[in-house]
Amino acid sequence: MLVRISHGDSELNLDIDPGWNVLFVKQRACQILQLRFDEYDLLLNHRRLEEDGRFTEYQVNDGKEVNLELARREIRNRFFIYCYSCDSITPALLSFICETCEKPQFRATSISENRSNATGNCCDTTCPSTRGRVKFLCLKMPSHEPAVLLDQIRRNLELVPCVACFNEDRDILVRFCEAQNHALCIDCFKAYAQEYLESGLFQLVPEFGFTLGCPAGCRNAFITDPHHFRILGSEFYSRYKEFSASRYICANDSVVCPQCGQIWETSVDSPAVGRTRANQESRPRLYTCRAPAGCGSLFCASCNWFYTGAPSESPACHCEATSSTPLRLPEVLRFVPAWHALPGSSAGAAAGNILVKTCRPCPKCKSPTEKSGGCNHMHCSVCSTDWCWICCEEWTSDCQALHWL
Repeated sequence: MLVRISHGDSELNLDIDPGWNVLFVKQRACQILQLRFDEYDLLLNHRRLEEDGRFTEYQVNDGKEVNLELARREIRNRFFIYCYSCDSITPALLSFICETCEKPQFRATSISENRSNATGNCCDTTCPSTRGRVKFLCLKMPSHEPAVLLDQIRRNLELVPCVACFNEDRDILVRFCEAQNHALCIDCFKAYAQEYLESGLFQLVPEFGFTLGCPAGCRNAFITDPHHFRILGSEFYSRYKEFSASRYICANDSVVCPQCGQIWETSVDSPAVGRTRANQESRPRLYTCRAPAGCGSLFCASCNWFYTGAPSESPACHCEATSSTPLRLPEVLRFVPAWHALPGSSAGAAAGNILVKTCRPCPKCKSPTEKSGGCNHMHCSVCSTDWCWICCEEWTSDCQALHWL
């Protein structure tokens, strides 16, 4: 088989056996052209040929001349960091610090699996240390601190295809499942995160917080560090933090003081003491944001009213003071953050009453849910509970048989 190998203005014709491997042909071409073979790759149609592969694997036509190209290898960083000083994702520069003398003169021979420690020798002949630690620096400015390794963002040196768009030529990937090589290119990862944040489908994983799972559905494969979401920009990351905080508060039946932002649990043992049950039946529950953790304000968990003046026997919040007919929220809905967006006015009270009539609470996290059509099998986007719209309980086989439609 005749191949034409080009390099710049030079061309070389070789008659090769299709069963030869790529490395042998590349070495032969570099020898003739007086080039270092370890600095070049052999390309077919602008695609790098694997050096341990054979030409028969690339479906080349044995009857026609094949055009190949020798291209200089690019020195490409494999890892990436988030640099707080640059406020951006940047390629990582590896530095090895001696564990004993703390000097950046450690020669590493191996790195631990979690890429935090290394073994080798210190370059200082007076230091007997054989252990060091790995430090990832900003390539733009190594003095920038702090810098966080984004371990799941990698250079795509193995030509792994994106599981969404199936392109193999994406330079950078976000990896989810190493065992199955499941990864998304940057554009698909951004679309994936945007869609799931808008739909409220981020999952709460105790070890990692609110995060995304593998798009191919692999179990126990998640984005393990929320710094990875900074790749979508500061505006998205701010929304992500607000979403995570509000979902956590909602799922744990907590309230937030509108004056100082202190979060309080609504359990009986919580130091934020509410009113008596008799008062709860006739008015929204009021809480005291107790010092020293809180600001001392009295606040309403329904309308975000707060009172910081002298103690009063009968303080009135917006829910009562702005309407002759106080807004009476169901007990399970009264402390859900969704109601906080309602203005403290008669119009807000009317809107709240409409929501009360059209929404039903998730039986687990009490999130208000509206159904605009479809079957009665509901899936909560906050806590992922499957529940029945008819009986407002978790979905069972009885619901499947009796309440599905």
